[in-house]
Amino acid sequence: MYFTSSFLIRNSSTGDDYSSRCNTAELSQQKYDNEGRYFWDVSIGLPVHQLKQVEYSVDSTTNQPTVNARTIDRQKIIGILDLYFPPVNTKSTKFRSIPHPVIGLALSSRPLDRTLVGGAMGLNRFEILAGVAFNRVRVPQTLRAGDIASDAKLQADLKDHMDAKFVIG
Repeated sequence: MYFTSSFLIRNSSTGDDYSSRCNTAELSQQKYDNEGRYFWDVSIGLPVHQLKQVEYSVDSTTNQPTVNARTIDRQKIIGILDLYFPPVNTKSTKFRSIPHPVIGLALSSRPLDRTLVGGAMGLNRFEILAGVAFNRVRVPQTLRAGDIASDAKLQADLKDHMDAKFVIG
């Protein structure tokens, strides 16, 4: 088993006589980090542009309930798993010019409704990411906006499919 460690080296000075030896003065100190190289790391990503989706619902405030379509913005924070081949020092502050694969899930109540696959490169704390976001979209098969329908009829008519969009973050 491998354990990482860090150690601190201190340089101090004492005088020649007994009274000055009791009072030591620290001249300098240096901390060394012995961190290993890792194949993976986790991070958080934020898409640069918003993903717009159409959401369908039934307006039951009128005498005849009708199907409504409205556009909603999906800008969610994504939890990302960074994969490194070859392994890297994750504490390094150097620019990583070799792109590495990333896999992400939306940090929301339904994380599998929005997944991400792509690549990233950059500094340790700030990387540019490009990839494809797969979003679960529910679209009615036969009903359209303005049609008369109950909520149960709309829910039965909605079908799921995955919509792929290019994402930069």
